[in-house]
Amino acid sequence: MNKSLLFVIPFGLIVIGCGGDSVQSGSESGKATKVIPVATPDLLPVFDDPVMQTGRAIWIQKCGKCHFRGKAGSPKTLDKEEWKNRIATKGRDTLLKHTIHGFETLSTEMPARGGFEELTDAELIAAVDYIIKISTN
Repeated sequence: MNKSLLFVIPFGLIVIGCGGDSVQSGSESGKATKVIPVATPDLLPVFDDPVMQTGRAIWIQKCGKCHFRGKAGSPKTLDKEEWKNRIATKGRDTLLKHTIHGFETLSTEMPARGGFEELTDAELIAAVDYIIKISTN
């Protein structure tokens, strides 16, 4: 829930917000920024396919700890544009490799197995296939 307090002063308005439900992405140099909603389980689609159900559950329970808000430079769950770009430029095999073995650059860090050593390769594959499906449909 987004709650805001509004204070009126003689020469303008000051808005103080707390508990926001979105994350801004983009430059602060005056260019337009896109607002990406913070993902919550109720915003993520459900599929009949058992593999997609597993992928969704893993995404919510594990991957979302970073990807719901874009922690450590991770692409935000609901940023379809960013995911489409990653999928197109890196491909599924590279995304799986980074998910299983980890990946690090100056601007992002993906720990091996998302930091959850107990996850099986099949569960990680299901999670990657889930984000690919919801990002490209």
